Order: sequence, then structure tokens, then C-alpha cells
Amino acid sequence: MNDKVVIAFLIVGIVGVSIAIAESINYAKIKIQKSDIAEKYSHLEKNYESLNESFNEIQSGYNSLQQEHSVLQNQHNNLQSKYDSFNISYNSILILYSELQSSHNSLQQNYNKLMNDYNSIVSQWNDLVGDWNAVIVFLDDRYGNDTTKFITPNDPDVISVKNSIISSDGDINFEDMKTINNWVNNNTAYNNDTFFDYKNGQFFESFWMFPNETLRYTFGDCEEYATLMVSLCKAEENVDWLWCALTNVTDESGIAGHAMVFVNVGDDKLYIFDTTSGWHSPSAMPENEALNDYCSSFGYDRIDVTAVFDENSYYAFNSNQDFFNWL
Repeated sequence: MNDKVVIAFLIVGIVGVSIAIAESINYAKIKIQKSDIAEKYSHLEKNYESLNESFNEIQSGYNSLQQEHSVLQNQHNNLQSKYDSFNISYNSILILYSELQSSHNSLQQNYNKLMNDYNSIVSQWNDLVGDWNAVIVFLDDRYGNDTTKFITPNDPDVISVKNSIISSDGDINFEDMKTINNWVNNNTAYNNDTFFDYKNGQFFESFWMFPNETLRYTFGDCEEYATLMVSLCKAEENVDWLWCALTNVTDESGIAGHAMVFVNVGDDKLYIFDTTSGWHSPSAMPENEALNDYCSSFGYDRIDVTAVFDENSYYAFNSNQDFFNWL
């Protein structure tokens, strides 16, 4: 064999060896890679199993959460339905509250008005009670048993009028009394007292007025005539022989009370002024004769003296004889 052939076989051998070596190296690498892949596969398989377990757990949790979500959704829907119902009720309550508030305000206004009316009525009631108490005092003054207070010689109005009737010298005489008797009769209108308003001076039957009231209203009946005359006379001189007399006069129509003025002249003699009519005795007479003369002048069947009084004293009598004995 020649050298070229040898060289060729050597080259082929070397290439073959090189190829074998290379293949051996590649095989080793592949084997290593296979081992790595197998290891990675094993690791991935384990990871897969772990992840699959986690997935299953998550899936189970998800399913549980899904169930809970369904329950919560149902509860939410129920709560939403209740909320909607409550909201409707709340709005209805708001409307009702508004209506009640309006009613309350109206009632409060009515209450305030009623309270004002009540307070006004209470105030009026208190005023009426005060007026009533004043009326009681007023009526007690007029209908009490103390007739002496109706002789008022010290009243300024009485004194002023007296001074306009007679010339004042501090001494009352028969002529002065006649003048005063005529003045009272001419300046006082006869009127059966009729009471309407105690404040304004309207009076009712047998309602005694004080002399200054008789002067103010210029009317009255027999007791006003008599008490005014005695007060005017005593304003000139406060004598102890001039009296208002209360009597009962009798005629065919019956018995009537009547007031007049008695002058106790002394020596059991009496002088009578009937100021209501302007009449007076023609002269002083014994007491029984003076009474009879009065009856004759007015057509009475009899006269009974029941009491006499002045500003200090009041004397009541059971009969004319009692009066004569006192006189």
C-alpha cells in the first residue's frame, strides 16, 4: 500500500475517532440534559401536583364562596326588599309626621288662643268677683241696719248746697227749715229707686241714697227727701231735736212705709215736715194731735211711728205710745 492510502485510512480513522468522541461527548451531554429534563419534569410534576391540590382547594374555596355569595345575595335581596319597604314606610311616616306637625301647630295656635281666652276670662272673672264684692259692700251700705249714716251734715256737698239755700249764721230756725223743705221738694224729682249699675248710680226699690247722691242725681223717694232735709238743716246747726221719722201710713188701699221729718219742739209738742210733698204742720202741736193733723191732710186713716234717727242714734218703737213716751 502506498502512503496515500495509509494516510487516507489514518485520516478516516482520525475522523471516525473524532466523530466517535464527538458523539460520545454529545451522548454524555444529552444524557445529562435528559437527566436534567427528567429532574425538571419530576420537579414540574411535583409542582403540578401541588398546584393541582392548590387549585382543588381554591376551587373548593371558590365553590364555597360562590355558595356564600348566593346566600349573601339572597340576604342582600331580602334586605333590599325590606329597605325598599321601610323606605316607603319612612316616606309615609314623613308625610304623616308633616301632617301631624301641621295639626300640632294648628292645635298649638288654638291652645294659645284658648289660653288667651281663658286668661281673659279669668281676668274678667276676677274683675267680676271684685265688682261683686264691691256690690256687696255697696248694698250692705244701703240695706244694712245702720240708717244713721245717711244723715251727713258734715259732707262738703251738703254744706255747699246749704249755704246756697239759706244765709248761714250758725243757727237753724223754723223759717230756715221751711226754706230748706221747699228747696228739697222743688229740686228733687220723685222716683222709686231703680238699681242698674252701682258705679253709675242707678238704684232699685227702696234703695237708700246718701244726701250727696240725692243732690247729684236730683231724684229719690221719701227717705232721700227726709235724710237730705235733715242733713242740710244739721249742716247749719247740729241740733238734737231734729229727726228723720220712719212711719207706716194706712188708708183704704192698705199700709205703706213713709219717711218724713219730725221736730221735737218740747213740752210733748211735735212739728212735722213731709218733704216729699213739701207739706209741713201749720204749727207745733201735741204729738197725737200733730199725727192726726197729718192724717187729715193726706186722707190717711192712721199713722204709726216705727222709728226715728239722726246721725248718732236710732230709736225703734212698737207703738205710737212708745214714741210718745220717748218724745
